[in-house]
Amino acid sequence: MSKKPYPSDIADRFIVRLPEGMRERLKDEAAKNGRSMNSEIVSRLEMTLNGGEDPDVPHALRLLREQNRIILDLIDEAGIKISRKLRRGYEELAAPPDEDPSD
Repeated sequence: MSKKPYPSDIADRFIVRLPEGMRERLKDEAAKNGRSMNSEIVSRLEMTLNGGEDPDVPHALRLLREQNRIILDLIDEAGIKISRKLRRGYEELAAPPDEDPSD
């Protein structure tokens, strides 16, 4: 009975020539991210092919970032509305009083 092959045994392989110093940079980045060099390269290729979306960032985190943007926009809008109301209130206070028609 033959042993079941590991996924790495049947995965596509591709030899790449790297510019001088890039292997060391990839090794350092992989260590920072807690990945093997191969996983680092695959992750970066996936991110590029996915339009900049990092496949290691959970979907929920991307949703939180979008919600954060929406909240910041709402805060900006509220700030603008408050500023307008304050300006109107200041203009009303600064306006000369109406004359009393009974005089």
